[in-house]
Amino acid sequence: MAMPSRPELQKTWLLLGLLLLVVPVDAAITCVKIKRWIEYVAICCCTCASILCSLLVALFLTNKGGDDGADPWEGFNPDENGTAADNTTARLLSLLGRSVMHALR
Repeated sequence: MAMPSRPELQKTWLLLGLLLLVVPVDAAITCVKIKRWIEYVAICCCTCASILCSLLVALFLTNKGGDDGADPWEGFNPDENGTAADNTTARLLSLLGRSVMHALR
């Protein structure tokens, strides 16, 4: 194979130089660019999923049927429920007090 002549080498180097001027230097795909695009895709997917979920929640809330004006607190008796909660709280505090005293012995 014969060596290329000087004008052919000059043309080759000229074309290579023009190519370097035309193609941007940062056109290479780097690891940082790949990570950035993965981050962008993840953000877009999560945003779309949250919008979809919020639309579904809004749809469920708007389609929830009522009981034609019935009182939702109809079966609630504050006297009965309040004393049970107070008794439970007092019992829990007494049990905690006993366990703390037992642990300190």
